[in-house]
Amino acid sequence: MKTGIKGAASGPLAGRTIAVKDRITVAGIPMMNGSGLLDGFVAPADATDVHRVLEAGGEIVGRTNCEYFCLSGGSHSGRHGPTHNPHRRGYSAGGSSSGSAVVVVTGEADMALGADQAGSIRVPASFCGRRGLRPGRR
Repeated sequence: MKTGIKGAASGPLAGRTIAVKDRITVAGIPMMNGSGLLDGFVAPADATDVHRVLEAGGEIVGRTNCEYFCLSGGSHSGRHGPTHNPHRRGYSAGGSSSGSAVVVVTGEADMALGADQAGSIRVPASFCGRRGLRPGRR
């Protein structure tokens, strides 16, 4: 789903476009978490990471496809169909943040937010020929 939510006029992300995984809330934008069970749900508030991106001047440009409730590593179970590897259609793009990896590789966004509990950022990034960062825990 494409959108255009501009952040602050200046900041470290000013001029950068950011896509958001379909499990991260963006105020006023429908969210499905890869499942038809949440069809029609519209988030009432931004997740903390989305708020910080906007404060830093980033522009949210869309929501990315993810696996059904983020429970698969195959990029094939999402509500909107499979997420194809950007280098070879029909092949896996990795785990549940596969849509986030694909939009960066294809140039649809400069960066993308994902979530990683068991490789959901790192696996799709590597399948798509990029690096993914899983921030450490405090």
